Amino acid sequence: MSSYLAGAPAYRGAWAAVAYTFAGSGVMFGCWASRIPDVKADLDLSAGALGLALLGAAVGSLLSLPLGGAAAVRFGSPRTTRVAYLAMSVLAMLPGLAPDGVVLFVALLLWGAAMGACDVAMNIQAVSVERHFGRASMSGFHAMMSLGALLGAGLGSLGAAWSLPVAVNLGLVAAVLLIGFGVLARGFVPDPVAGGESPPLFARPSGRLIAVGAVAFIVLITEGAMADWSAVYLREDLDAPAGLAGLGFAAFSAAMTLGRLAGDRVVTWWGTRRLLQTLTALAAFGLGAGLVSGSSIGAVAGFAVLGLGLSATFPVLVSDAGSGRHPGAAIAAVTTCGYVGFLVGPPALGALAELVGLRSALGVLPVLLVVACGLTFLAAGRQLTPRAPAGPGEPGRAR
Repeated sequence: MSSYLAGAPAYRGAWAAVAYTFAGSGVMFGCWASRIPDVKADLDLSAGALGLALLGAAVGSLLSLPLGGAAAVRFGSPRTTRVAYLAMSVLAMLPGLAPDGVVLFVALLLWGAAMGACDVAMNIQAVSVERHFGRASMSGFHAMMSLGALLGAGLGSLGAAWSLPVAVNLGLVAAVLLIGFGVLARGFVPDPVAGGESPPLFARPSGRLIAVGAVAFIVLITEGAMADWSAVYLREDLDAPAGLAGLGFAAFSAAMTLGRLAGDRVVTWWGTRRLLQTLTALAAFGLGAGLVSGSSIGAVAGFAVLGLGLSATFPVLVSDAGSGRHPGAAIAAVTTCGYVGFLVGPPALGALAELVGLRSALGVLPVLLVVACGLTFLAAGRQLTPRAPAGPGEPGRAR
């Protein structure tokens, strides 16, 4: 991160504002995820009932991603990010206050909607920072979210150890984060505008945008599969001990975080297209080799290589989507494609595993990653050149 600290004060302030927003979102999600078992026990929910309730967050996020993008286009990403982050913080306590599974679904629907809107708005603001200062930053921002999720999981675990009610735990974390956000959010920068024209609220599908969205879909299918199925594969298919089964996802996550921390420098050296081609090919090789190895150690090593391959891929795709004339609508479209894959892919792989076995079902993913590698040839590499902010009264200026 020394390269960031060596920059101009304006860039440092903008980078800190967006990085804090990404990290704060990760902290809140990580804290919630670590308290899900307590919610299940408090409400006496079965695994099936809990699964249905948890769908609320997914549905809320998917509904709000395009709407959050439209709001960012209409009102500017600085204002939209502030409002969405505030809503996400205020609503954080709701899941812990739910008295039953139905209310929990509704609470997560509302909170998920706020998280989805914040997600797309902060990604648009991240691209604005890149274009405003001409520096690759997106991968580092997503690394901050990964680190925030780890911190949040730790805070949630401490809350559970101290027998804090879930609502209190989430509320305290959100309140402290909101104070820092109120100070740092002043560093947000105006969104760039294209010749003073009014940008569309939603992106029209084009050849390049469809290709970028398809790659994002495949990448997040694979990421979601690692979260849901890596430990199951190690434990049930490879007979790994219980202690080793969790190392697959741990290795994947650690490699992904490290790759994201280095991603901005690499994309600056190599360019978008070359980096995407290399990373998707590396991901396909890592997962394929891990599955072919047929051993626990080989699978864990393969998952680590996969994590490195996927590390900067989605952040760079988002940044590439924002390189056109109307970044807000394009980013909303690509993030929606990606999160549909993240949510729909793992259950689909589970259904396929019932027919052909989990190893064969996971074997579909390296093939899809090879397809993604081919699709990256259709993505135009972006040039990070500073753009002047919008003038007073122009669309996209900071509000």
